[in-house]
Amino acid sequence: MEIDREHADLGLGLVDASVAALAEELGLYRLATRDVRDFTAVRLRGGRSFELVVNPSNPDRS
Repeated sequence: MEIDREHADLGLGLVDASVAALAEELGLYRLATRDVRDFTAVRLRGGRSFELVVNPSNPDRS
């Protein structure tokens, strides 16, 4: 809930915020996702960002 609150302007939602919280808790910062918009904007403790290992084929489509 803290991550969702901190990034309220993104409208992360329960699933994305939960993925971010779990990854942070486990110390995992590489994510396989096509949700570039949300996960490139999320900053974790210490300002750390995720390394995305899967990019969308058409980033303009949501």
